[in-house]
Amino acid sequence: DAQGIVTGQVALRGDPSSPEIDGHLHGSGLHWKTYAAAHLALDGRLPAHGSDGALRADADGVAGIPGVDAFHLRVAGSETSPRIDGELSGELGALALGGSAERDGRTWNGRIASLRYTPLRGAAWSLVAPTTFRYDGANALRLQQACMRSTGASVCADADWPHRANVQAHALPLSLLDPWLARPDFDARAYGTADLDAHITPAARGGWTGTATLHSAEGGVHLQQELAHPLLGYTNLVAQASLDGGRVQLRVDSALSAGGTLHAQIATGLAADAALAGTVAVDLHDITWVELFSTDIAAPKGELNGSLALGGSRAHPSVSGHAVLSAFEAELPALGIALKEGRIQLDADPGGAARVSGSLRSGDGTLAIGGALRWNDPDAPLTVTVRGQNVRIADTPELSAVASPDLQLGYASGTLTVRGKVDVPKAQMNLERLDSTVSPSPDVVVLDPVETAHGSALATDIDLMLALGDDVKLKGFGLDGKLGGQLRVRRSPGNAMTANGALEVSGRYAAYGQQLEIVRGRLGYSGGGFDNPGLDILAQREFDQATVGVQVRGTARRPQTQIVSTPAMDPSDALAYLVLGRPLQSASTAEGRQIGAAAAAFSVGGNLIAQKVGARLGLDEAGVSESRALGGSTFTVGKYLSPRLFISYGVSLVGTGEVLTLKYLLRKGFDIRIESSRESRASINWRIEK
Repeated sequence: DAQGIVTGQVALRGDPSSPEIDGHLHGSGLHWKTYAAAHLALDGRLPAHGSDGALRADADGVAGIPGVDAFHLRVAGSETSPRIDGELSGELGALALGGSAERDGRTWNGRIASLRYTPLRGAAWSLVAPTTFRYDGANALRLQQACMRSTGASVCADADWPHRANVQAHALPLSLLDPWLARPDFDARAYGTADLDAHITPAARGGWTGTATLHSAEGGVHLQQELAHPLLGYTNLVAQASLDGGRVQLRVDSALSAGGTLHAQIATGLAADAALAGTVAVDLHDITWVELFSTDIAAPKGELNGSLALGGSRAHPSVSGHAVLSAFEAELPALGIALKEGRIQLDADPGGAARVSGSLRSGDGTLAIGGALRWNDPDAPLTVTVRGQNVRIADTPELSAVASPDLQLGYASGTLTVRGKVDVPKAQMNLERLDSTVSPSPDVVVLDPVETAHGSALATDIDLMLALGDDVKLKGFGLDGKLGGQLRVRRSPGNAMTANGALEVSGRYAAYGQQLEIVRGRLGYSGGGFDNPGLDILAQREFDQATVGVQVRGTARRPQTQIVSTPAMDPSDALAYLVLGRPLQSASTAEGRQIGAAAAAFSVGGNLIAQKVGARLGLDEAGVSESRALGGSTFTVGKYLSPRLFISYGVSLVGTGEVLTLKYLLRKGFDIRIESSRESRASINWRIEK
């Protein structure tokens, strides 16, 4: 089962009963059963009988050994008298060990000279004094008392196995739990200390008997940036466990934050099929710990009360009883909403079935929640229904909306299923704020990108009807209007989201420096991508003698735009009508001041029409170009004020941005260019013609 690449040189000497082996081996990409190492190096002489060995082993990228990422091991001496120094490092910290041993027949007598544990957080632990051990090769181990100490804390252990073993800990810091609390999105840490006293001895009728008592006066979990407000705190925690033969009993009692309490009693056995019985009663008045499950939730409040009975076996436990979350409140900062008056109840029966019911208010609306699941059937789906009227789902400068959902959600076999309908009677979207990201240019190449570890994505099966009401408003990028219609959104596992239906757009569109009326605006979906609807849009302006407008067809990714007029006329005249209100022939040089508005008008006329307009108004430059300052196409007009000085003005064809450019020729081939827009920039340019 072994795989990988190994290189090196090894020499064998002596007779087969006591060979001497020395040399070096280097391996990479090694795999064996459940173990793996990215790199492994062995150097030196194998400690063999009658020789003085000196072997070094180094490995990194270790997998298959819990908590270990790398190790370094040095073994000297002989196989009957080895001296060992080693280091392990991983997600729990680093452990360094030094010692020696002597073999007499089947018995080993050893000495632990040094032992040091350095956790990821907190002070290091060191062996107080060297200790000895004896192992007879028949599962009998005697360990002289060994104590490790850190700042104000200690742990001691001694054993005469299989007759007895004892462990005592004083002021054990709970920060040792931090590796299990670590999250990439926030820094949760445990605080407080605990005392432990544990003993185990053989039972008279077989098996083992023992007791363990853990006591902590105060402790809990908090976020590093909010030390004064713990996520979960407790006082006077006492946990007692006893082992008698094959039976285990556990009792936990504690006072919790804000006057809450926890009481639990559990009885079971060591075997997987041992019967399980117990009760858990919790009364929580502080539920700040909910933030541990989601970074989207802030300032949660409420009370959790529950009384649960445990049954079944360790391998197949059952839970019955009830739990109620009441007076629930929380904020969702990303959506700008506050949840309030929440109540969710869970009722479970011994057969494994559980029912969920509750309600939650957001804005002026209330969500009703219902559902069911089975504890003991992993193939049975979790089903949840969510219904509500005029529920506030967002209230930010980018999006403000209320919705009336009627959804059925299910989860089984790793797939989330969503069915139902969502009515959106009222919404207001600021398109410019929503479109806050800029995609990189297609010619951008990222060198040495940082790889982010991603877990397996949740499979989703969505069949959802989205209906927009009469008060859904959009504003931004020149648009001030409303959106209505219905869409059926569909997504099957492993496939992209598609849509069927149509959305209607109405209102006004600011383009060409003027307000155009949208007389026809349709976004059509026919089973294609959700982000690429078909377009059929007509926005126009009426005059005494003509009606001129812009027509957009094609798709969102490949729009086709043209200027249209009734009656039909030359595109340059239609553009002049649209901007100036009369034909191009009547335009005068004095109307050059209006060309800024005219620039915004030209989105599809092409440079030919632009040049006609520019020539009539006495401009040296008029056309469509790309602007780095505005990040897209602009209609630009310019004039030479002197043979060396050129000034131009451009208006974005997408949005409402403007840019003023000043260019001055220093000498042949060299010029200074200054652009003023949202940001100002300057450059010195050199051009050579061949």
